[in-house]
Amino acid sequence: NMVLELLSSFHKSPNLFIVGDEKQAIFRFQGASLENFRYFQEKHPDAKLIRLKKNYRSTQAILDGAGHIMKQAEGSLSSNIAAGEKIEVFEFSTPDVEMFALAQQIKSLIKKGVNASDIAVLFRDNKDAWAVLQMLEKQAIPFILEAEHDVLSDEDIKKLIVVFRSVEEFGSDELLFKVLSLDFWGLDPLSVLKEVRRARDKSITLTEAIRSSRVELLQEISKKMARWHTMAKNQSALDVFDDVVRESGFLAYLLSKSNSYVQMEKLRGLYEEMRLVAATPGRSSLNDFLSYLNVMAENGVSLRKNIKTSSAVGVRLMTAHKAKGREFTYVFLVNAYDGHWGNRKIRQTFLLPERIALATDTTSSEDEEERKLFYVALTRARKKVIISYSKTRLDGRSILPSRFIAEIAEKFRVKGDVSIYENAFKKKGDVLFASVKAKTPDYQEKKFVRELFSTRGLSVSALNNYLSCPWKYFYINLVQIPQSPNRSQLYGTVIHNTLRDFFNILIKEKKASKTYLLSRLKVHALRMFSKKDAKEVVGKGVKALSGYYDAYRKTFNAHVLNELSIQDVVLDDIRLTGKLDKVELGEDKEVNVVDYKTGRVRSRNEIEGKTKTSTGDYKRQLVFYKLLLDNHKKGKYIMKTGELDFVEPSP
Repeated sequence: NMVLELLSSFHKSPNLFIVGDEKQAIFRFQGASLENFRYFQEKHPDAKLIRLKKNYRSTQAILDGAGHIMKQAEGSLSSNIAAGEKIEVFEFSTPDVEMFALAQQIKSLIKKGVNASDIAVLFRDNKDAWAVLQMLEKQAIPFILEAEHDVLSDEDIKKLIVVFRSVEEFGSDELLFKVLSLDFWGLDPLSVLKEVRRARDKSITLTEAIRSSRVELLQEISKKMARWHTMAKNQSALDVFDDVVRESGFLAYLLSKSNSYVQMEKLRGLYEEMRLVAATPGRSSLNDFLSYLNVMAENGVSLRKNIKTSSAVGVRLMTAHKAKGREFTYVFLVNAYDGHWGNRKIRQTFLLPERIALATDTTSSEDEEERKLFYVALTRARKKVIISYSKTRLDGRSILPSRFIAEIAEKFRVKGDVSIYENAFKKKGDVLFASVKAKTPDYQEKKFVRELFSTRGLSVSALNNYLSCPWKYFYINLVQIPQSPNRSQLYGTVIHNTLRDFFNILIKEKKASKTYLLSRLKVHALRMFSKKDAKEVVGKGVKALSGYYDAYRKTFNAHVLNELSIQDVVLDDIRLTGKLDKVELGEDKEVNVVDYKTGRVRSRNEIEGKTKTSTGDYKRQLVFYKLLLDNHKKGKYIMKTGELDFVEPSP
């Protein structure tokens, strides 16, 4: 607000146009507040206030029912749609019956011809999603969960972390037994128990027992654990991650699952977190990462990742917060009980002084935001809203309905007949133990792979991988299996980032020194390598970049675009993507595209693929960049020339 105020204070009567709905200010933790509206009116008392009174989404019954919660006069917001059905409220005996009824009602709507994507189930918290999606899966109802997943609470990810801990604490029989009990090894549980007994009888450790086991697979695991432990003490956590997920069979295990896409996304989430930790100087080891996870666990911090969990068509599952700005034909509000929607317990992380605490009406402001959230949830519906809650918790304790339900005038709500679902559940109660019928996306579904291809797009490296081996493209570019970059790739990243910083300064200040260039080299080397390895990398980089600077310092072009990202090119329904290292702007639209290379200098014949060992990847890269650039922003630039800039000195 202060920034906006400063920007608009130049003129006495600035030309400002502010849009907002105080009834939907539900992101107070992000700064959205009713106070913003009041402050603006106080600051600019002469501003014209225009209230929009026409609604083009919901029926009048929904608008009036929701309006009562916000204490609006009936009809203050009018709909251009017919009056519509009343808001239907269901009170079930237990949470299980509530979820069962939800699935039955959704199945009925889909059977009547309603598109599954026109149905939304809204809940208060992310954790509410589990019961909903579990029931929908058992009833074979397609869904899309638009919520964050806690990567560290996933059972498969927990298995991998157990392996990491056992590798780090090699020799711990307790951890080793947990590792040997994991299903992805394909071990016979009885063979593991026999080794445990043999270790006890011979007074040796389990580690020693499996090393000398007659079971070949146990011997192999013993050798791998020992090698991974050595690697963990001498290499980065990323290197260990790479080896463990592949050689243990964990990666193949995930890819074989029916929800392989979801599990791979979680694995990628863990890898990205490890990469962030490893990027901190002096914290690149496996032990550093496990210590980091310990701190997260001790402080109740989760590792959140947004994952799309089904095909393009399906019932939408999301929190009410996430639903803001969205609309659906049918909206189900679940778990609408007191203390969950309204009257929530306030988490107090530290005690306020009594004088301040008494002056702060936290409960009132929290409930006002809850009221707005409930209003937002109701007004997501175009045609009908169904609210449900149960009279008891899973542990049998009684609970009350949300106070907001009673605040909807009786003429705008109707009590749903729960007897149909209660009786059906008594007959079909075993549905709780049914096997999962619906599938989240997996890489064997052609439709999903097409969607994934459309989302990922095609870069030149992806194209080269495909031409080299289609399966290489599939796993690296489509599935995006987490990969630890090798030493030469990390060195290339250091050089690229250093040159990016150098040319950014050159663009901004029209000059940049060799001292600055080499200082950025040291910074990026320390970010990518351990102190010991960084010293070696800097030595190699100084030699290359000093010569590069001396050779071109008189011809450096400041009229350039640095790391130009292109995502908007579609040719024959294929989305082409890419990031160009440097684009040198010339006359009119003509440009020269520069791509840095840190490998050995190649001859022209090698670049064009005319030698026995060359693949033509380099020339293909430049041709691909021309396709990208010539079609970017309706031909804003025309690539006249392409240049491969080999940074390393010639031998």
